[in-house]
Amino acid sequence: MSYPDYIDGEPPVVGMIQYDQAAWAGTTSIDRQDGVYVIVETAEPTKIVAKVDPKDTLMLDMIFQDAHKEYAKQINDKNVQTK
Repeated sequence: MSYPDYIDGEPPVVGMIQYDQAAWAGTTSIDRQDGVYVIVETAEPTKIVAKVDPKDTLMLDMIFQDAHKEYAKQINDKNVQTK
């Protein structure tokens, strides 16, 4: 898979709309590292493909907060198996 080129040794900044439309989106995941959202290669999560545009931070914070709440609820309701 071909990912966007680094610029001066740094991963490019990508907005969420651009990410959603990228051909490589299916092989990547969003992660939070050092307080910043990044897009990583799913098969190799230490490989940062791009940084998420800081303008999208609030939206991602809300999405992940809701996901964490739902996961905690499912565990509490015993609807999710852990190890």
